[in-house]
Amino acid sequence: RLTDNLDPDMGLSGIHHPLQTPHPPIFTPCITRDSVGLRKAAARGFSPISHHMIGTDVLKNHWDTYAAGCREGGLEPDPANWCVSRNIYVADTTEEALARARVNSMGRCIEYIIELTRRGDALDLWKRSPDQPDDELTLDYFLDEVIIAGDPDEVTRQLRALRSDIGDFGSLVLVAHDFDDKADWLHSLDLFANEVLPALESN
Repeated sequence: RLTDNLDPDMGLSGIHHPLQTPHPPIFTPCITRDSVGLRKAAARGFSPISHHMIGTDVLKNHWDTYAAGCREGGLEPDPANWCVSRNIYVADTTEEALARARVNSMGRCIEYIIELTRRGDALDLWKRSPDQPDDELTLDYFLDEVIIAGDPDEVTRQLRALRSDIGDFGSLVLVAHDFDDKADWLHSLDLFANEVLPALESN
């Protein structure tokens, strides 16, 4: 019997069967414009998660690509299935949020990925348009155009602007960063949950 082989004290237990309707939800990450992989995934009923370092022009292209793939598979594209990832940092003031986002684990993560893709000749992944110069892809660019950082009112404003710009989507995915300063990150999450979300839901 299975129960004879369980040991809760050691953290050992049974493995639960995954949800089958007819299978667990399947998501596909997407970064590039006109992604063939995204079209094929959409045609099979899989859902997209757009990367956290791409701008709104590319996000809009993701929706167009996803919708085209759905139609190719005989499916109706549904914005509720689209997940959009963003780097979000909330502080008591916008000035503080921008200063911390520049140097905390979020800013260092972005700088690392920029340098990694620069060395791999893959900076095109992050460009708002194919003709954007490589030297524009700096942390300042991402803070200005992609990262959402500010006080609760500013973060709420930017999230509303994002939805207005790209249209409806189903889920906002907050990118997790290691707690280099646990108290600051928990405060950011607290402000997001208790001030930003209620403001978004009220309108």
